[in-house]
Amino acid sequence: QKYFDGSILMEPIDPVLTLAQGGWELFWPARRGFYYRVERSVDLGQWLEIMPGSMADDSRFRLSGPAGSEGRGFFRITRTEAP
Repeated sequence: QKYFDGSILMEPIDPVLTLAQGGWELFWPARRGFYYRVERSVDLGQWLEIMPGSMADDSRFRLSGPAGSEGRGFFRITRTEAP
């Protein structure tokens, strides 16, 4: 039912962020066939797309990157039906 009425897009995405040597790794559960876009911000005001709309072909996404020189970062993940 939630696939047909679109309510599946409102389900929360529960990401896990880990700090690795000199960088970070972001993991989150994914629904096959949906697209996910990731943005990063250092101030919650300006957002930079770091992963364009990519289709999930598995049940989990993984994204990693270098640590920023600003010492902090915020991530925003969006799930859509199209890229």
